[in-house]
Amino acid sequence: MSIDKWKQVLSKYLIELLIVAFGVFLGIYVSEWKSNNRLKNNTEKSFNYILMEIESNQKSLENSIQYHELIKANFGKTISKIDKSEVDKPYYGNKSFHVSRIENWNGVGLPNFETVSFEVAKINNVLHELDFDVVQQIARAYQQIETNQEFGNSVLKKLLETNSDTKIADIIGIVEMMTSDVLISEKNLNTVLLDTIKYLNDYKARH
Repeated sequence: MSIDKWKQVLSKYLIELLIVAFGVFLGIYVSEWKSNNRLKNNTEKSFNYILMEIESNQKSLENSIQYHELIKANFGKTISKIDKSEVDKPYYGNKSFHVSRIENWNGVGLPNFETVSFEVAKINNVLHELDFDVVQQIARAYQQIETNQEFGNSVLKKLLETNSDTKIADIIGIVEMMTSDVLISEKNLNTVLLDTIKYLNDYKARH
């Protein structure tokens, strides 16, 4: 084979090799671009869902705060009518006090928190695409939600676990906890959620 012929064959194979290599490179680039674009879209969706979820939680919390403030005011009026000699008597069957006598009483009234969007974002590993400060703010809000929820549930559990040995004083203590410690916890959480909502909306406006 002459040198010219050999050069032609070599050029042909080289061109074919370059075409194949370019095709592979293009395929990888397109696949990576689609993957990055999908991750970006999922991150944006997750961020918006989390923001809406926090806003919904804040509204639910606000309703709970208003309810507990109302019960706190009405509870004071109710227990002022109870003779001190009655508080150590059994709660069930007594004629002196029952929580249903508290005006506007409608149970413990815990907020209905949702955490689905946050949990899905963690499972799909999209939170790491957001700025560290944003993730920190979101995580702090949900951590506070969990703490508040556990505290509220502990009060509800105390009420559900009452029995024939429960005294009037025990029930008064539970309601006092609901309208003091739980209420303070809710107000602190409300501040955190409002700050988080403002922070996330500002972040969204910048991006």
